[in-house]
Amino acid sequence: MKNIHNVSVFKYFGNKQHLESFVNKGEVMFNTLSYFLSCEDQVRRDYLEGSNVYRPPEGLQITLTETRQTLLNTRVFISKINKPHRVFVFCTSTENSDYLYKKFSATGCVEILNLDAFKKRILHEIKKPIHNIKNKTLLSDAVSYYDSEQEPSARHACPDQIIMSKTLPFSDEKEYRFSFAKDQNAFDVNNIDYSLSNKVLSSNSIGNGKKLILGELTDIVKIIS
Repeated sequence: MKNIHNVSVFKYFGNKQHLESFVNKGEVMFNTLSYFLSCEDQVRRDYLEGSNVYRPPEGLQITLTETRQTLLNTRVFISKINKPHRVFVFCTSTENSDYLYKKFSATGCVEILNLDAFKKRILHEIKKPIHNIKNKTLLSDAVSYYDSEQEPSARHACPDQIIMSKTLPFSDEKEYRFSFAKDQNAFDVNNIDYSLSNKVLSSNSIGNGKKLILGELTDIVKIIS
Protein backbone atom coordinates (compact mmCIF):
# COMPACT_ATOMS: atom_id res chain seq x y z
CA MET A 1 0.00 0.00 0.00
CA LYS A 2 1.16 3.47 -0.74
CA ASN A 3 2.40 5.43 2.27
CA ILE A 4 0.71 8.83 2.26
CA HIS A 5 1.07 9.80 5.91
CA ASN A 6 2.27 13.30 4.95
CA VAL A 7 -0.86 13.96 2.90
CA SER A 8 -4.18 15.27 4.20
CA VAL A 9 -7.30 13.12 4.25
CA PHE A 10 -10.91 14.24 4.15
CA LYS A 11 -13.97 13.24 6.16
CA TYR A 12 -17.37 13.85 4.58
CA PHE A 13 -20.27 14.38 6.98
CA GLY A 14 -23.96 14.06 6.23
CA ASN A 15 -24.86 15.80 9.47
CA LYS A 16 -23.56 19.25 10.45
CA GLN A 17 -23.85 18.46 14.16
CA HIS A 18 -21.64 15.40 13.74
CA LEU A 19 -19.10 17.55 11.90
CA GLU A 20 -19.03 20.12 14.69
CA SER A 21 -18.74 17.41 17.36
CA PHE A 22 -15.82 15.89 15.47
CA VAL A 23 -13.95 19.18 15.25
CA ASN A 24 -14.77 20.68 18.65
CA LYS A 25 -14.95 17.54 20.83
CA GLY A 26 -13.03 14.97 18.84
CA GLU A 27 -16.01 12.62 18.60
CA VAL A 28 -14.91 9.89 16.18
CA MET A 29 -17.48 7.23 15.32
CA PHE A 30 -16.02 3.84 14.40
CA ASN A 31 -18.57 1.50 12.81
CA THR A 32 -18.20 -2.28 12.83
CA LEU A 33 -17.30 -4.17 9.66
CA SER A 34 -20.68 -5.91 10.00
CA TYR A 35 -22.44 -2.54 9.86
CA PHE A 36 -21.35 -2.02 6.25
CA LEU A 37 -22.66 -5.46 5.25
CA SER A 38 -26.24 -4.45 5.95
CA CYS A 39 -26.10 -0.67 6.04
CA GLU A 40 -29.37 0.95 4.94
CA ASP A 41 -27.36 3.58 3.08
CA GLN A 42 -26.92 2.00 -0.37
CA VAL A 43 -23.79 4.06 -1.07
CA ARG A 44 -21.97 2.78 2.04
CA ARG A 45 -23.26 -0.79 1.90
CA ASP A 46 -20.66 -3.32 0.84
CA TYR A 47 -21.73 -6.96 1.02
CA LEU A 48 -18.06 -7.95 0.64
CA GLU A 49 -16.83 -5.84 3.57
CA GLY A 50 -14.48 -7.86 5.78
CA SER A 51 -14.11 -10.56 3.12
CA ASN A 52 -11.67 -11.45 0.39
CA VAL A 53 -13.33 -12.94 -2.66
CA TYR A 54 -11.71 -14.89 -5.47
CA ARG A 55 -13.92 -15.65 -8.45
CA PRO A 56 -11.92 -16.43 -11.61
CA PRO A 57 -14.08 -16.03 -14.72
CA GLU A 58 -13.43 -19.59 -15.85
CA GLY A 59 -14.31 -20.98 -12.39
CA LEU A 60 -12.27 -22.30 -9.49
CA GLN A 61 -9.88 -25.12 -10.29
CA ILE A 62 -10.28 -27.88 -7.70
CA THR A 63 -8.17 -31.02 -7.53
CA LEU A 64 -9.65 -34.14 -5.92
CA THR A 65 -7.08 -35.51 -3.45
CA GLU A 66 -7.84 -39.18 -4.05
CA THR A 67 -7.95 -39.26 -7.85
CA ARG A 68 -5.99 -36.05 -8.62
CA GLN A 69 -8.79 -35.25 -11.02
CA THR A 70 -9.11 -31.52 -11.77
CA LEU A 71 -12.55 -29.91 -11.89
CA LEU A 72 -13.85 -26.43 -12.46
CA ASN A 73 -16.26 -25.13 -9.83
CA THR A 74 -18.51 -22.11 -10.36
CA ARG A 75 -18.61 -21.21 -6.67
CA VAL A 76 -16.59 -18.39 -5.07
CA PHE A 77 -13.63 -18.84 -2.73
CA ILE A 78 -14.28 -16.61 0.29
CA SER A 79 -11.99 -15.79 3.20
CA LYS A 80 -13.87 -13.83 5.82
CA ILE A 81 -12.87 -11.91 8.93
CA ASN A 82 -13.69 -13.82 12.11
CA LYS A 83 -16.15 -11.85 14.30
CA PRO A 84 -16.51 -8.79 12.04
CA HIS A 85 -18.81 -7.19 14.62
CA ARG A 86 -15.73 -6.83 16.87
CA VAL A 87 -13.64 -4.97 14.28
CA PHE A 88 -14.14 -1.20 13.97
CA VAL A 89 -13.37 1.18 11.11
CA PHE A 90 -13.40 4.94 10.55
CA CYS A 91 -13.48 5.91 6.89
CA THR A 92 -12.00 8.99 5.22
CA SER A 93 -10.80 9.77 1.70
CA THR A 94 -7.58 11.05 0.17
CA GLU A 95 -9.67 13.07 -2.29
CA ASN A 96 -11.54 16.32 -1.83
CA SER A 97 -14.00 16.53 -4.70
CA ASP A 98 -17.49 17.61 -5.64
CA TYR A 99 -18.07 14.08 -6.90
CA LEU A 100 -17.54 12.48 -3.47
CA TYR A 101 -19.40 15.31 -1.78
CA LYS A 102 -22.45 14.40 -3.85
CA LYS A 103 -21.93 10.65 -3.63
CA PHE A 104 -21.92 10.73 0.17
CA SER A 105 -24.78 13.29 0.30
CA ALA A 106 -22.46 15.41 2.43
CA THR A 107 -23.44 18.62 4.17
CA GLY A 108 -19.84 19.38 5.14
CA CYS A 109 -16.26 18.20 4.88
CA VAL A 110 -13.29 18.32 7.26
CA GLU A 111 -9.64 18.07 6.28
CA ILE A 112 -7.41 16.14 8.68
CA LEU A 113 -4.12 17.97 8.31
CA ASN A 114 -1.89 15.88 10.59
CA LEU A 115 -2.44 12.15 10.20
CA ASP A 116 0.29 11.15 12.63
CA ALA A 117 -1.16 13.30 15.42
CA PHE A 118 -4.67 12.03 14.70
CA LYS A 119 -3.48 8.42 14.84
CA LYS A 120 -1.62 8.98 18.12
CA ARG A 121 -4.76 10.41 19.73
CA ILE A 122 -6.82 7.41 18.62
CA LEU A 123 -4.17 5.02 19.99
CA HIS A 124 -4.05 6.89 23.28
CA GLU A 125 -7.83 6.60 23.62
CA ILE A 126 -8.21 2.91 22.75
CA LYS A 127 -5.55 2.01 25.31
CA LYS A 128 -7.72 3.33 28.13
CA PRO A 129 -9.06 0.46 30.30
CA ILE A 130 -12.59 1.86 30.13
CA HIS A 131 -12.93 0.65 26.52
CA ASN A 132 -11.85 -2.95 27.28
CA ILE A 133 -10.01 -3.19 23.95
CA LYS A 134 -7.48 -5.99 24.24
CA ASN A 135 -5.85 -5.39 20.87
CA LYS A 136 -3.70 -2.25 20.88
CA THR A 137 -2.95 -2.31 17.14
CA LEU A 138 -4.32 0.51 15.03
CA LEU A 139 -4.40 -0.04 11.28
CA SER A 140 -4.06 3.18 9.33
CA ASP A 141 -3.48 3.37 5.58
CA ALA A 142 -4.94 3.93 2.16
CA VAL A 143 -7.30 1.18 1.09
CA SER A 144 -5.99 -1.16 -1.59
CA TYR A 145 -8.44 -2.04 -4.38
CA TYR A 146 -8.36 -5.43 -6.06
CA ASP A 147 -9.92 -7.35 -8.92
CA SER A 148 -11.77 -10.39 -7.53
CA GLU A 149 -10.92 -12.33 -10.70
CA GLN A 150 -7.20 -12.21 -9.86
CA GLU A 151 -5.48 -14.52 -7.36
CA PRO A 152 -5.33 -12.87 -3.92
CA SER A 153 -1.75 -13.90 -3.08
CA ALA A 154 -1.27 -13.89 0.73
CA ARG A 155 -4.11 -11.44 1.33
CA HIS A 156 -6.69 -14.19 1.78
CA ALA A 157 -4.99 -15.34 5.02
CA CYS A 158 -4.22 -11.93 6.53
CA PRO A 159 -7.05 -10.18 8.40
CA ASP A 160 -5.27 -6.83 8.41
CA GLN A 161 -4.89 -6.90 4.61
CA ILE A 162 -8.52 -7.94 4.12
CA ILE A 163 -9.71 -5.07 6.32
CA MET A 164 -7.61 -2.61 4.34
CA SER A 165 -8.73 -3.92 0.93
CA LYS A 166 -11.90 -3.51 -1.12
CA THR A 167 -13.07 -4.58 -4.55
CA LEU A 168 -12.53 -2.35 -7.60
CA PRO A 169 -16.09 -0.95 -7.79
CA PHE A 170 -15.30 1.14 -4.67
CA SER A 171 -12.02 2.54 -6.00
CA ASP A 172 -13.63 5.88 -6.87
CA GLU A 173 -13.84 6.63 -3.13
CA LYS A 174 -10.03 6.63 -2.69
CA GLU A 175 -10.57 5.57 0.89
CA TYR A 176 -8.12 5.98 3.73
CA ARG A 177 -9.26 4.09 6.81
CA PHE A 178 -8.42 3.56 10.45
CA SER A 179 -9.26 0.27 12.14
CA PHE A 180 -8.89 -1.51 15.46
CA ALA A 181 -10.34 -4.66 17.02
CA LYS A 182 -11.51 -5.70 20.46
CA ASP A 183 -9.98 -9.18 20.35
CA GLN A 184 -6.26 -9.58 20.95
CA ASN A 185 -5.76 -12.10 18.14
CA ALA A 186 -8.04 -10.42 15.61
CA PHE A 187 -5.23 -9.59 13.16
CA ASP A 188 -3.33 -12.89 13.47
CA VAL A 189 -2.53 -14.64 10.19
CA ASN A 190 -5.03 -17.42 9.37
CA ASN A 191 -7.59 -16.13 11.88
CA ILE A 192 -10.03 -16.40 8.98
CA ASP A 193 -13.18 -18.32 8.11
CA TYR A 194 -12.99 -20.00 4.70
CA SER A 195 -15.84 -21.15 2.52
CA LEU A 196 -16.91 -22.02 -1.01
CA SER A 197 -20.22 -20.41 -1.82
CA ASN A 198 -22.31 -18.78 -4.50
CA LYS A 199 -22.45 -15.55 -2.50
CA VAL A 200 -21.15 -13.83 0.63
CA LEU A 201 -23.70 -13.91 3.43
CA SER A 202 -24.22 -10.96 5.77
CA SER A 203 -23.14 -11.32 9.36
CA ASN A 204 -25.88 -12.24 11.83
CA SER A 205 -24.34 -9.93 14.42
CA ILE A 206 -23.95 -6.31 13.40
CA GLY A 207 -22.62 -5.12 16.77
CA ASN A 208 -22.54 -1.63 18.16
CA GLY A 209 -20.18 1.02 16.85
CA LYS A 210 -17.57 2.60 19.07
CA LYS A 211 -17.49 6.34 19.67
CA LEU A 212 -14.11 7.67 20.79
CA ILE A 213 -13.72 11.11 22.36
CA LEU A 214 -10.30 12.51 21.46
CA GLY A 215 -10.78 16.06 22.65
CA GLU A 216 -10.77 19.23 20.56
CA LEU A 217 -9.14 18.71 17.16
CA THR A 218 -8.96 22.29 15.88
CA ASP A 219 -5.14 22.19 15.97
CA ILE A 220 -4.93 19.32 13.45
CA VAL A 221 -8.11 19.64 11.35
CA LYS A 222 -10.02 22.35 9.52
CA ILE A 223 -13.51 22.68 8.10
CA ILE A 224 -13.31 23.21 4.35
CA SER A 225 -17.02 23.21 3.50
